Amino acid sequence: MFAALDKKDYDGAMAAWAKIKQSTPADQQQAELAALTRELKNRLMEASNTDPKARKPSALRAMTSGR
Repeated sequence: MFAALDKKDYDGAMAAWAKIKQSTPADQQQAELAALTRELKNRLMEASNTDPKARKPSALRAMTSGR
């Protein structure tokens, strides 16, 4: 996921995050998933300041709303 971000592959990073989220049991490892989600969100927000491709509000909104 973070390797995709480093390559500015924002769609790939979101897809990797979604895969991780789906494979994480509902009651296990939620703290780790929350930390990954925060880090991804922060990196996307930071990248969106200089890279228009990182500005995908619908993807970011879906990520943060738990969809």
